[in-house]
Amino acid sequence: MLYDLLNVYAATHCGNMPGSASGVWCLPSQIMWQYGSSENTAMFVPLPAMACGTDANCVARQDGSDTCDVTHGLCYKKAAVPGSACASDGACPLDGVCSLGPRFEGGYCQTFGCAANATTGIDACPGTNSFCGQRGGPDEPISSCYEKCTSGGPACSRASAGYRCESLTTNGPLNVCLVNSGT
Repeated sequence: MLYDLLNVYAATHCGNMPGSASGVWCLPSQIMWQYGSSENTAMFVPLPAMACGTDANCVARQDGSDTCDVTHGLCYKKAAVPGSACASDGACPLDGVCSLGPRFEGGYCQTFGCAANATTGIDACPGTNSFCGQRGGPDEPISSCYEKCTSGGPACSRASAGYRCESLTTNGPLNVCLVNSGT
C-alpha cells in the first residue's frame, strides 16, 4: 500500500503530468514522508538550490507564494485554502497543489492525503470551510481537500467564475465547489 501510494502521489505531484501546475520531476531522495499521518501524505523537499530560507525569497519568485516553510524549504501562500484560485503550486497552502483542468477553472488549490474524520492535525484539511473527499477515478485511493458547501447554503467563493455546489460522486450529496464540466 505504501509503495502504491508513493507512486500515485509522486506521479500526481512531481511528474510533468497533464492537469498539474507543477512541471518538476521528483526523485525518491526528494520525498519526505510525514510519519504519524494515517494517509501517509508526503511533502516534497526541493533541490537545495530551489529551497527558500525567508519569506522574501518566496515573494521574489512571483509565483503567488508569500511564506517560506524553512524546515522544508517550501514556498506557499499563507492565506490560501482549498478552492483558492491559483496558477502554480506556490499560490496554494503548504503541501498544496494547483489542480488544473475542466473541473478546476482558473486553478484550484488542493491538498491530498486527508482523512474524512480528522478535525485537527496532519490529516485535517486546512481552513474552516473545507471538505475531505474522494472523486474516484484518478484520485483513488487518495482523498483530497475541496472548498466545502451545502445545497441551498451560501454560494461558493468563486461562484462568479462558474463554481457551484456539486457532488464528488454520482448521486452523492452536494458538498464541494467545482465547475460543472469535465471529470
